[in-house]
Amino acid sequence: MTLAGGLGNAAMDNQQHGDLTERERLSRFFRFAEGVLAARDQVILRMSEAGLGVFVEDELAGLPGLSLNADDDSWLVLKRLRESPAPLPEAPLAPWLDGRPDDPMRPPKFKPVRVLVVSVEDASDLCEGGLLDLGDIAEVVEEDPTVGARGQ
Repeated sequence: MTLAGGLGNAAMDNQQHGDLTERERLSRFFRFAEGVLAARDQVILRMSEAGLGVFVEDELAGLPGLSLNADDDSWLVLKRLRESPAPLPEAPLAPWLDGRPDDPMRPPKFKPVRVLVVSVEDASDLCEGGLLDLGDIAEVVEEDPTVGARGQ
């Protein structure tokens, strides 16, 4: 088979592949059309059997932004709701959270570790109370900003 315009074998392969894609798309379209025509011939007695989703009026009544049998002869009116900001975490919890509370795609998580600078007295009190292990205490060296762990 020769292609007009001097196209080589690679171009011919691409055109045939493109034809197959077009044929597949056309085939899918005809299958869809056949399904639509077949559905038209069926009498649906219950919407729940149609597989299209059913919303019972009693379940919808009272939902925010939704009105049933409105005064303007509409049987269903949906109002666009505005996004409300997420509540901010309480002050004692905020330092333990990693992430922003207003990002719906990435909800905040608790940080696995939190480092605090406390006085020697406070660290001693926490160890005596059993709330802190001596091995978890690190000392900040003032000449060098690196942290060295006690007991090493």
